[in-house]
Amino acid sequence: AISTARAYANVQDNLGPGVTIVNPANVTYATSDFPLVFNVTLNEAGGTVLYTLNGGLNNFTMTANASNTGYNATNSSMADGSYTFRVYANDTAGNRNDTTTVVFSVDSTLIKTCTTLSTANTVYRLNNSLTTTGTCFTISANNVTLNLNGFNATGDANNDDDFGVSVTGYNDTTIKNGGIYNFGRGISSTSGNNHTFTDLNISASGNFGLISIIYGIFINGRNENKITNNNISNLDNTGTSSGAYGLYIGSSSDRNTIINNTISANKGVSDGYGLCLTNSDNNTIINNTANSNLYDGILLDQSSDNKFENNTFNYNSRIGIYIKGSGLNVPSKRNLISGGSISGSGQDAIVIETS
Repeated sequence: AISTARAYANVQDNLGPGVTIVNPANVTYATSDFPLVFNVTLNEAGGTVLYTLNGGLNNFTMTANASNTGYNATNSSMADGSYTFRVYANDTAGNRNDTTTVVFSVDSTLIKTCTTLSTANTVYRLNNSLTTTGTCFTISANNVTLNLNGFNATGDANNDDDFGVSVTGYNDTTIKNGGIYNFGRGISSTSGNNHTFTDLNISASGNFGLISIIYGIFINGRNENKITNNNISNLDNTGTSSGAYGLYIGSSSDRNTIINNTISANKGVSDGYGLCLTNSDNNTIINNTANSNLYDGILLDQSSDNKFENNTFNYNSRIGIYIKGSGLNVPSKRNLISGGSISGSGQDAIVIETS
């Protein structure tokens, strides 16, 4: 007879659960990412799962799903800074795993969506390119910088009341380093002083509406602005009786500096200008190129004491430089033009109305 012996082993579970941190990730979160949901999964049913952001000084309980293998918690806001997310996970046998961590950060100046920039003395940085059907950025504080950081803001090119950036009544705004496309106004600036718009590409193409006018940069009632190193070209407004202005400075906006810009090939169905100064005095315009615009390279209307040096106004369909003054109570006068090039105009190189 053969005898069979059977042995039974009592295997004790003394291993903590395997933990996977789904969120947060090792990235920087912006204000638009909140509320921020923390989520972890376990490789077995768990018991209590906690998380900490400060090395265990404060621990917070996470909420389990039905199978006790997934846990989450929500943070509605967090201060700027770097954080280490650590999980304390217990399984049903009481074994714990507290070795899994993720480092992440929060930066309220990082921009990931079109929004209002409302904190004074702040430099905001764009994290990614954006598209929108309305105005993208509204600035509502003094001394705000928007660094597009090499990215673009793009509109839908169908409404001249949509702006890439709008700032009204605030001072010391800087917008730089990126693209602004397909808005009725790439930048709209009214009622404030001392702005800087630099290293921007601005263009637009579409039907912006009946009797619509689009602008690359629109400045009205603001003084001592600096517009430098921009390409404000290829504004193409196909709306009926439409117009386009690359750079428009009007309504007592004085003492502006306009240097090293290209403002070319701007047109509407009815008219198109490179640079237009209206009721704008004592500006400095140096080393700019305004070529191939539908009407004039530059139009001065009731604007005096402006200095033009080494600018190029070639191949504009009507006039290279049009200094308007006929029949006006405040004619344009004492404008100094030196150096540069004016050629290939459809009508005249320079027109000066004196009476």
